[in-house]
Amino acid sequence: MEFITDITEEVKKHIESVGHEIVETDSFLISEAIEKVKNKIRNKTNQKEVPQGLKYVWVNQSVGEFLNFKIKIGKLQIESLNFERIAKEITDAGVKVSYDDTMTTGAKFESYLNNLITYGEDQFYKYRRLVW
Repeated sequence: MEFITDITEEVKKHIESVGHEIVETDSFLISEAIEKVKNKIRNKTNQKEVPQGLKYVWVNQSVGEFLNFKIKIGKLQIESLNFERIAKEITDAGVKVSYDDTMTTGAKFESYLNNLITYGEDQFYKYRRLVW
C-alpha cells in the first residue's frame, strides 16, 4: 500500500501547519501516535491494514494524538500555535462565513484537538468487516 509510506510526512506537515516546530525528540511521539491510531482503525474496521479511504482520518487523528501527548507531558506551548480564527458558522449557498473571535487560545486549542482526535469516526462504518 503506497499511501502508507507518506503518513509520517503528512502528519509532520500538518503539525508544522499550526506553527509547532518539530524537533528530533518528537519523532518517537509522532511514530507512537501513528501506531496508536493505526491500531484503533484496524480494530474498529476489523481489517489487517488501514483502508486507503481512511488515510486522512489516520493523519488527522495521529496529529491529534501527538498534540495530546505533548500537552500532557508539558512540552507544548499552546500560545505559540497559530489558530488564527475559528469559523463559527459557514453557509454554503449564500457564502456567509462568520468567525468566533471570543474564544481564548486555550479554548481554540481544546476545540481543535477534540476535532482532530474524533475526526472521521463515522467513516469507520463504511470499511467495517464483520468478524465471527
